[in-house]
Amino acid sequence: MKSSPKGYTLIEVVLVISLIGILAAMAVPHIDRTPFDMKVYSRQLCADLRYIRLMKMTEGENYQITLYEQFYKVLNGTKELKTVKAPKNVVILYTRQHISFTSYGAPSNSDTISIRDKKSGKYYEVTIVPSSGRVLLKDEIQRSK
Repeated sequence: MKSSPKGYTLIEVVLVISLIGILAAMAVPHIDRTPFDMKVYSRQLCADLRYIRLMKMTEGENYQITLYEQFYKVLNGTKELKTVKAPKNVVILYTRQHISFTSYGAPSNSDTISIRDKKSGKYYEVTIVPSSGRVLLKDEIQRSK
């Protein structure tokens, strides 16, 4: 008398787990990383502004940041130290393209820079205080309606 096997084969288990994984991937909504990426990018810009301010005060060389709509460059004179690209659907809005500091840490020209999400209209503001040169980041701001 032959007994029937109990349990599942390895192929059946792998097939069922694969099907569950595919269905779960379709059911989970796409998570938009733009707000997180925008915050990280804004903090990176603040850190780079503070860096060039400190380097100008300590070394006295011609450090500056040049802003573009989709990226910014950190420069020492004409030498490019790094280029930081904006996340997808994020733009940089500014009034002055070149930002530099005096040897006392005051900005050569004060400015407020907006890092804006083109889809939602939300944005962060990086402000350079005119008298002291402090670099401030205002948290996420809702688009005015």
